[in-house]
Amino acid sequence: MKKLLLLGLLLLGGGPAAAEDFVHCWGSCTTSFQTGLDAREHNILLAVEKLDGCRLGPETEFSFLETVTRQLKPGALGYASSLVEGRRRPAPGGGLCQVSSTLYCAALAAGLQIQERHPHSSLVGYLPPGLDAAVSTEAWTDLRFRNRQAATLQIRARVQAAALSIGFYGTETPEWEIRLKASPPEKRAGWFYTVTRRDYFRAGREAFSEIISRDRYPAP
Repeated sequence: MKKLLLLGLLLLGGGPAAAEDFVHCWGSCTTSFQTGLDAREHNILLAVEKLDGCRLGPETEFSFLETVTRQLKPGALGYASSLVEGRRRPAPGGGLCQVSSTLYCAALAAGLQIQERHPHSSLVGYLPPGLDAAVSTEAWTDLRFRNRQAATLQIRARVQAAALSIGFYGTETPEWEIRLKASPPEKRAGWFYTVTRRDYFRAGREAFSEIISRDRYPAP
């Protein structure tokens, strides 16, 4: 599994603050990918262009399909390796699920309320089990979350040296320090099971925690 990097940031909505005022990272995630094999990098860059700079105001909802996928021109996405019914095959839009998964982890780290998220039909290589988020326009499988904070957050998305980084940033420091924990996969009856938890800390002390998801993936 690639090393997961979590810190802080977010997207859609708006506020009077200038872009340069969003200097405090609320949560972020970085994943890596291979270049030169197919159109994955091209597709990721298209999605990053739609995400970068988006703002999410208080009590504002975000939809990946509405914000990213439906905003792309027909035929804009190239063919790249994708998980289709548990099998890898070339498909238009390959790489978008890596963007949605990286965004999902950043949203978790920023304390956002997840309203819809679906695990992949098989394990992915860029994130540990329990931290991925699949999207599909055909099945209308979306990633949706809400900003339950009192502050407007802005998303920053970047691609550099085969690494995708997405974060949520605010004009003020976050109220909580958030740590994500995905349990090591436990194999039972041909499946891997994992539990993802979000722990909240203040002044170095754990205040409370919540279970985000209980997922299972077919064992190879």
